[in-house]
Amino acid sequence: MDLFPESISQIKRVPLHPISVREIRKGHPWITKDQYSVRFPKDQLFLIGCDQARKEVCLFMHDPEHPRIKGRVWTQQSLKNLELKDFSALIWKRISKAIQRRLTTDVPAERDNFYMIFGEADQLPGLFVQVVGDQVVIQTYAFFWDHFHELLVEQLSIALKTFYERHPFALWMQERKDPTQPKMVLLGGRHSSNKKKNKDYVIQEFGINYLVGFQKNYDLGIYTDMASIRKKIAPLLQESRSVLNLYSYTGAFSLFALKQGANNVVSVDLSEKYMGWLEQNLSMNDDLKASYHRGITKPVNQAVRALIREKQSFDFLICDPPSASSDGKKTSSAFRNYEELLPDLVRLMNDGGHLLLFLNTHQIGLQKFRNHLTKILKNNELTGSVWEQQTFNLGEDCPTLRGFREGNYLKGVLLKIKH
Repeated sequence: MDLFPESISQIKRVPLHPISVREIRKGHPWITKDQYSVRFPKDQLFLIGCDQARKEVCLFMHDPEHPRIKGRVWTQQSLKNLELKDFSALIWKRISKAIQRRLTTDVPAERDNFYMIFGEADQLPGLFVQVVGDQVVIQTYAFFWDHFHELLVEQLSIALKTFYERHPFALWMQERKDPTQPKMVLLGGRHSSNKKKNKDYVIQEFGINYLVGFQKNYDLGIYTDMASIRKKIAPLLQESRSVLNLYSYTGAFSLFALKQGANNVVSVDLSEKYMGWLEQNLSMNDDLKASYHRGITKPVNQAVRALIREKQSFDFLICDPPSASSDGKKTSSAFRNYEELLPDLVRLMNDGGHLLLFLNTHQIGLQKFRNHLTKILKNNELTGSVWEQQTFNLGEDCPTLRGFREGNYLKGVLLKIKH
């Protein structure tokens, strides 16, 4: 496969589907599988896409092996003077810009876990780089990057030494192109001589210790893309004595609530593994009182009904379901499950309490989610008791692109309860 043509004029021009042309011009960076993209020449890593009038639309990274995303836009700017021969300089420029973007924020000082590079939003399509303590995880979603593995690792290593000269990192490579065959490989750097699998490390986020694990699967033990939202809700949690965390995972929101002063925190998750992980996290924080926390290991809908029977109530409730969850008997969509769950959640809230509901899928936009919640409240005659106060999405180290719905997958709606 040709890595670099001699000149931009030698890059093959290919026609794009009219819908792809329209979406790219609106800001969408992907070319998906269709009757046009399946005919792209498979021996080229870079192609120039053209519209029906043969006008150049973009230069894109070709990814014929990917089952769905056949191209990712590299640039829509004028292609006449574009030079790809020194691709390493282009990679360096985009990597350093992404890193400096984070260094201008408080993020690196406040938490050990953040995204140094967030894919398309940092002009590095299909490439995510996550800092987790003194570990750096390179995550690739495009086969394209396999052809530039050595170059990518080299440029990222130079960038880390340049911008973090006093902070040695270990580098990991995590392939995310095929979720059925996850890979996590230690490349080098700090601790590189330790080849032990399932290595655990302790990181800090907002003064709280968390255990993270570098395993064969994707599961590190903390959702980094939620960190900025945790910070934003701190003032509300400081006013809340009782907090319920549904689909609690390893307990980041639970521990954060304890840190803000809550003295009654309940965490619910179906997984015994994650609940055990949460307890480990809690044990590593001497300033957090374990007696203020209660863990419930069962399906969320069952746990909510049990809490209602116990006449429990809360000042703040977080509900962050996976887009599709299974209780071992059936699989349900988070979007649909709110129809049954939301009325019960309102019943659990104290007067003046806050209910923070999340949806984690790009397939449903924020407005549709908001309308869905409003309809559920109306159907259950609850519109007079609940009103929307605020919405949340990705932020800080997880920037988004206008017109790129797939990159704007996380959405949260904050409701206030008035009984």
